Amino acid sequence: MTIIFLAHKLPDPISDELARQGHSVYECLAIREVFALAEEHLDAQIVIAAEMEERWATEKQKHYPTLHLKPGAAAKDVLWEMNVKGGKVQ
Repeated sequence: MTIIFLAHKLPDPISDELARQGHSVYECLAIREVFALAEEHLDAQIVIAAEMEERWATEKQKHYPTLHLKPGAAAKDVLWEMNVKGGKVQ
């Protein structure tokens, strides 16, 4: 699965864990990076770290389906949500 991960700071432990599990993870610190990668990787899932403000999540949700993590979320929670929402987790 391809994941575009927006975080407040990098490296992020969740995105690192997802990458260790074999997923292609693109880490971003800015909205423009997310939009550029989303146009390049049409099948990518967008994940927003819990510490990001709600306004960042809202902005992306206007254009793309996203998953805004809650505090305490882990990589397994991301994969579970992606399965429920129709993402292709392998």
